[in-house]
Amino acid sequence: METIRHWALTVCICCVLVGALKLLLPTKGAARGIKTVLALYILLSACEPVPKADWTGFWNQLRQMPEMDTAAMLSLDDLAQKQFGKELEETLTDALNRREIRNEVHVSGTLDTQAGTAHLESVRILLQDPKQMADAKSIIQEYLGPNAEVEYGVKDGVS
Repeated sequence: METIRHWALTVCICCVLVGALKLLLPTKGAARGIKTVLALYILLSACEPVPKADWTGFWNQLRQMPEMDTAAMLSLDDLAQKQFGKELEETLTDALNRREIRNEVHVSGTLDTQAGTAHLESVRILLQDPKQMADAKSIIQEYLGPNAEVEYGVKDGVS
């Protein structure tokens, strides 16, 4: 890690020096050629420590790092699945709330990240006022289409 720290410090110092030198450059004439030389200087300074680095020590340090528990980590597909359901719930809830239809929305489905398709397994809408059922159905059909299977109900304990 000391090698990486030294390399980063070298690159930063080179960039500061080049920046200071660019301030002193004339605006015309040889400025273009000098800027090219300065850019090459930064590039060579960045590449210079690579052959000198102690790569065996670096790889040994990497091997000594603790193993990550991959079973506890969520895969990207799992995260996409959860985000898919959450986003759809929020979208439908907001659409109903804009028309002052108080509700709870529950969505479950699968998202095929490889094919880029989504399959809704169930959409459940619980309304506080059963009189708003027809309005809610038309709003949900606008978002999900007329063939979407949606379960509608009335929230218990609400008058």
